[in-house]
Amino acid sequence: MEFDEESHVDNEEDNVDQQRKRSSIPDVTRRTASIITRITPENPVATRNEHLLVTDITPCRNFSLFFGLTLRSIGVIFGDIGTSPLYVVNTIFDYEPDPSQCIGAISLIIWNLIIVVSIKYAILILMADNHGEGGTFALCGLLTDEKIKLSRRVKLTILIVSLVAAAMLLGDGALTPAVSVLSAIEGLLIDVPSIESWIVPIGVVIIVLLFLAQRWGTSRIGIAFGPIMFLWFLSLFIIGIWRTTMRPEILKAFNPWEAFHYLLKEKKRGFYQIGGVFLSATGLEALYADLGHFGRWPVRCAWFFVVFPAVLFNYLGQGALLISDRSLIDNPFYHSIPEWSHWPMIVLATLATIIASQAVITGSFSLISQAIGMECCVPFKIYHTSKTIIGQIYIPMINYILMILTIIIIVGFQKMLWSSQQFYTCAFCTLRGINHGT
Repeated sequence: MEFDEESHVDNEEDNVDQQRKRSSIPDVTRRTASIITRITPENPVATRNEHLLVTDITPCRNFSLFFGLTLRSIGVIFGDIGTSPLYVVNTIFDYEPDPSQCIGAISLIIWNLIIVVSIKYAILILMADNHGEGGTFALCGLLTDEKIKLSRRVKLTILIVSLVAAAMLLGDGALTPAVSVLSAIEGLLIDVPSIESWIVPIGVVIIVLLFLAQRWGTSRIGIAFGPIMFLWFLSLFIIGIWRTTMRPEILKAFNPWEAFHYLLKEKKRGFYQIGGVFLSATGLEALYADLGHFGRWPVRCAWFFVVFPAVLFNYLGQGALLISDRSLIDNPFYHSIPEWSHWPMIVLATLATIIASQAVITGSFSLISQAIGMECCVPFKIYHTSKTIIGQIYIPMINYILMILTIIIIVGFQKMLWSSQQFYTCAFCTLRGINHGT
């Protein structure tokens, strides 16, 4: 009788496998939620039963672990969006704006951060986890689940849209390091203009070192990410408050009418500038993609209490600076800081952009890993770089492909990156549209 039951089970499994092979939609296998192993001196090797799901972590249950995850999320998730003040404002304007234009553009940035990042992502989208995991393919798994009563054609469409969104996110993995690192190094031009010809070579060297360091894994260098980024956000906040107090009329940017009126007034040029405005939210996909690494509450806490106030007031400070002197539009971020702090801020900005690039690269590894699990990507050799966090992985082939693409962007397209708002408008509107559709 036992033999018959086993045979029956085997037959059922064979039938399921055959049905999956005949289906044109890959089987969406949910990845297990990322876990953090509690290792103590008395128990150096934790067992599987001692793993703690990050989705269960709240301030009330385990405050010390919650605080640690919040600090780490500041370094890993928000590095990209936290370095956007380096280049957003001077990307929007290719001319010297008047005070009303400054207020209107800053208002667009503020309400983009409020509506898109705070409400849409930090509050709503973080609720849509797939067994604790987030990201494009995790959401695809929710929508194509057998319990969801959708037609086969609709599910196939969702899968195709998810693949396109993932491809664009990988493109962001090559674009973001190039833009971020170049924007940080260009701060040298204020104090040392003669170094302009060395900007690109220095950027290439930093990028090569960054990608070569990936083999060591984020677990070895991630311990320093949180404190460095916290210092960065603290600097942004202080500089922004200081500049805002000099021209408090910039606070009119909190009025949504200023943003709407600016678009009506600028018309076609204002539409193209929306691409630059979207750059203020670049990297926000990491809020959802890295959900399984930290949990929704640490991510929300980091955004609302640290990151959001810092970038918000820094944009206000840059707007206040341009109201005082519109000729400083070439690099309002570095012009807004005191002269004595230029070199420390250049060093801190370079570290912050490297960390921001690290976050995007790590997200690309996770994305490819999920795609392989869904049988939507050719298999690559994957290395797990951490004994405690299952989500920290390294894929050599993807790493080197991204490195080559980033170097090509830096060497061949750095001028186009800064002069074409049309490029940003198309790329980021398409990316947002795909995320909405998914």
